[in-house]
Amino acid sequence: MKDRVSGCQACLGVTFRLEDRPDLVLEFVVDTGFAGHLTLPQSAVEASQLPFLLEITANLVDDSVIADPAYTSKVAVRPDGD
Repeated sequence: MKDRVSGCQACLGVTFRLEDRPDLVLEFVVDTGFAGHLTLPQSAVEASQLPFLLEITANLVDDSVIADPAYTSKVAVRPDGD
């Protein structure tokens, strides 16, 4: 991949395929525990108008549990970095 390392963190550009809108490319830090989901700032969710999917529960490091909205989008990750 032709992405980059910044401050000892692997960064990957992810292209979101948004219906009736131009593609949106956001950069993410790759988490070694990646399980198929990405976390976006609320401002990015609102700006891209991602469709709401469902509410999930998340267990935080302090052992508290919160409800969090989940949204859906098609994404494109190109291994050549283009």
